[in-house]
Amino acid sequence: MNIDEEIEDFLQSERRVFEEERSYTSPGLNKEKSRKGKEKVEHTETEQIQLKEKWKEGKKEIKIACHNINGLKTKGWKLENLLSWAKEEEIAILGVTETNLTEREGSFLMRNANRKYIGYWTSAAEDKKKGSGIGILVEEQWEQHVGAVKKINEYMIKVILYFKQLELIIVEVYIPPNNKAVGKKVQQRIVEIVAKRKKHTQIVIMGDFNHTANNILDRQHPQAVNFKRLPIFNWMKKQDFSDTYRSMHPTSQKFTWSNEEAATRIDYIWVSEGLALGLQQAEIEEVEEITESDHKIVVAEVWMKHLIAKNSEAKVKRKKQTRVIYLYDQVKAEDWENYAQELQKWLEDKEVLRDIHRKEQDERRKVNKINNMWDIIEEAIITAASKHIPKKRICNTIVNRRGSLKER
Repeated sequence: MNIDEEIEDFLQSERRVFEEERSYTSPGLNKEKSRKGKEKVEHTETEQIQLKEKWKEGKKEIKIACHNINGLKTKGWKLENLLSWAKEEEIAILGVTETNLTEREGSFLMRNANRKYIGYWTSAAEDKKKGSGIGILVEEQWEQHVGAVKKINEYMIKVILYFKQLELIIVEVYIPPNNKAVGKKVQQRIVEIVAKRKKHTQIVIMGDFNHTANNILDRQHPQAVNFKRLPIFNWMKKQDFSDTYRSMHPTSQKFTWSNEEAATRIDYIWVSEGLALGLQQAEIEEVEEITESDHKIVVAEVWMKHLIAKNSEAKVKRKKQTRVIYLYDQVKAEDWENYAQELQKWLEDKEVLRDIHRKEQDERRKVNKINNMWDIIEEAIITAASKHIPKKRICNTIVNRRGSLKER
């Protein structure tokens, strides 16, 4: 018997054994397995449909989190646990620092974890066993908006998401505690990113800064002398960035890192002014049982509907969707006087001022009367302003709307 015949004979014998074993399997068991498999597929499909519908309905709040995971090499279970927590908490964007991984190892761990998140990684420094390597993990529904990824160095990564009339930049950083040169470089890059932003850009800067912003509130044992605040903290405040946790908890003392001797708040999520307007909540959450890290997770939830438009800027201009804005800074005293006289005349002609003092016994008629009076007052204000207040017509874009709000 030649080698080919031996192989063929072996395969046939294996096939017979397999078929015999399958024939002894309980029909009820096969049916049960089939039913469970079908239920699993149906559950997954239902979950995906619900997520898509939730998205279409305008789910525009974004939950962001960052965590110093204290190493992932040979500890892939940490990432699996963290992603399970993120999915349960509906985290859209999750930053991790001190991974101590190469970019390739991070990608491999993400494939094995398979938790509906897409990972972007920077490699740890080759000459360091720990203290570098970071990543940004984006939930799959949000990943469709990712347009660019910039792996700046071992301590910094930038991901850009694009929406209608909004560019959202997510920056994850790790500033080593004992390397001033690297710390200075990271701060310089933050300044560059913020300085180069466009009108329709909002920025999130988060990660482990290894410094406290407030010597009293952010330290269990405040430094009596030689307290030096990280320069980038003061600079970001001057650029109207907000420390999300401190914005929501102005006087609370809660820490993100601790050991047996001390505790500090050194992990932060900073957001630019537009995002700060939509800040809903910010928390520091204990996750020692999830990752066994000595750092807690920082979480912030931001409402973004006021930043995202229904139509693109190009479509707004193409359809000539405009609105009128009043140039109050150009109003002269004479304009205000003419406006007031016009408004008074209009209200008198409509007998609104007299009707205010007229009492109504019937509740329904009283409500109708109030609504009618407000309609007349609104019309009077718009008419008087159109005649006597300088104005101009502009495209109804998100940027223009934000500009108007800021001027107020």
